[in-house]
Amino acid sequence: MSTASAIRVVIVDDHPVVGRGLGAMLGGQPDVAVVAEAGNAAEAATVIARTRRDVVLLDLRLPDASGTEAIAKVVAVQPGARILVVSSYSRPGDVRSALEVGALGYAVKDAVDEDVVGAVRTVARGSAFVSPSAADGLAREQYIEGFTPREQEIMEIMAEGCTNDQIAALLGLTIGTTKNYVHAILLKLCVNDRTAAVAAATRIGVLKPR
Repeated sequence: MSTASAIRVVIVDDHPVVGRGLGAMLGGQPDVAVVAEAGNAAEAATVIARTRRDVVLLDLRLPDASGTEAIAKVVAVQPGARILVVSSYSRPGDVRSALEVGALGYAVKDAVDEDVVGAVRTVARGSAFVSPSAADGLAREQYIEGFTPREQEIMEIMAEGCTNDQIAALLGLTIGTTKNYVHAILLKLCVNDRTAAVAAATRIGVLKPR
């Protein structure tokens, strides 16, 4: 695949070995091209402003800025930039902060190569991605802090394979209200679909293993 039709990636990481490793891994994919690299937030802002790219891979710890500051700088230069954080840290606070300031994805560096490549492809499509280990920690925190009794009830019914129409009929809710509850559940579990929600809820203890 030519560079013109490939997913164009900019890598921002202050560790040369890590950056080269990511570059080699992604550059070996037929549908991905690494078009530029940067070692700090200031350099990243300059590179991104002048480079056509689809995804920005960004380390959460840079020498001249925190992860959230770096993301904010990129978004300020290129609003709507598709940023995928690639970090060694999976603490819920780090994940939540990165997503809140504009990152579209969050991948953990110890993930297998296929997961990171898949994350790049997902973010390039404009869809959110969070590594399972990071998502589970964030979902567990959000469940403890704010999973409502109604959401818990709907989650259990979803696990039975019921559709929104069936859930609405069982609980005496409108379809619109039911969809809003399901959407809130997906957000809290950091997933994009109902199947992934059931799997994540089981992993973090919201649901008992079936």
